[in-house]
Amino acid sequence: MPETPEILDENSTAVLVITLYGNGPISAAQLGKLFTSLSRDYKQIARGRMLVVSSIRAGSIVTILTDSATAAVNAAAVAAPHVKDAAEIVKGTWSIAKFADKVASALGRAREGGGGVFERGQKRAGQRSAEALYEAAINSGHEVEIKHTMPDGEVFKMRVTPSEAIVARERARAKIAQIEGGSPVFQQITAAQKHRLLLPSLRTKALADAFVQMDGRREIDALIAAVVDTLGEAGAEQALETIALTLESGGHYALAATIRGQRDDGPDRDVFA
Repeated sequence: MPETPEILDENSTAVLVITLYGNGPISAAQLGKLFTSLSRDYKQIARGRMLVVSSIRAGSIVTILTDSATAAVNAAAVAAPHVKDAAEIVKGTWSIAKFADKVASALGRAREGGGGVFERGQKRAGQRSAEALYEAAINSGHEVEIKHTMPDGEVFKMRVTPSEAIVARERARAKIAQIEGGSPVFQQITAAQKHRLLLPSLRTKALADAFVQMDGRREIDALIAAVVDTLGEAGAEQALETIALTLESGGHYALAATIRGQRDDGPDRDVFA
């Protein structure tokens, strides 16, 4: 079998490399959602061009993505109608670089709980992909890395751990809850009603499941502390007790005790005052 041409080497400027580092399986549905999100964002950013998977390697899942025009030439296939000359390769390479920059920017902003990731409403180019990458890290327990080699040879990498992804998601949800909690109508209802309205936004069951998935890892205490602080800043500390009760119902008493301990050690806050 002939060697893969260098144009689609993972260090090429014509590709975006996404790697999922971990030993456990990841569902086909999760991978499908990730690739669909990447494809939709790329089509939007590259004005109709198509993103394709040129290779997937086993072990840690290494996926090399490139423009369809680049892939067609690389495979020495009969050129598609829109692949007329080397100019298409230049366009494809430029589109991949622009796409990588958009996704990386969205990932970075999401770490601070912003940038439209995990928020409601229509998402801008790159946000849908960033959210799918974060969800892949949360749901699979894998670390997710994107890598792209710039035209000047500089290699850009960004890696997201499952715990970072969980904190980013909860920051965004707490931000939504805080905004909704500040509306004039919201201020007129009782504390119990506020609690019932905010809990769906915080998705406490999903957060409890995430803690269980991360249990035993060295960063679990730091993760719980970050989530406790985030929910406290949003005025949603009652959600912490709901999470603790959910964990206890599943037999995870140590995790529940850790959450209550972190909550009680923090500064006093008015809860849904």
